Amino acid sequence: MNETAIQRDILESLDRRGYFCWRNISQPRYGKNKFVRKGTADIFFLCAGLVVAVEVKKVGGKTSPEQLDWGDKFSQAGGTYCIATCFQDVLEHIRTI
Repeated sequence: MNETAIQRDILESLDRRGYFCWRNISQPRYGKNKFVRKGTADIFFLCAGLVVAVEVKKVGGKTSPEQLDWGDKFSQAGGTYCIATCFQDVLEHIRTI
C-alpha cells in the first residue's frame, strides 16, 4: 500500500470514529516563507484537547531528518506526534494520550 492510500485509510478511520481530522497539504516553497515548514506531518486531528500530528510512511519507508526535527519541535510545543504505517499505529498512539 502506498502512502496516499495509507493516509486515506487513516483519515477515513478517524472520521468514522468522530475525530476532527484533516490532511495537511503543503507546497514546499522553502526559503520564501519562514512559516512554510519542511517536514510537516501529513495528518492532523484533535484528541483529548491535544493536536495530534501523524507522519505517514509505507512499510519500510524512512522518515527524513527534517520530519523528525519537526516532530520534536511540535511535541515540545505541546502537541503530540506519531509515525504511522497503518491506522493501528494511530490507535496505539491515541491510547497513550
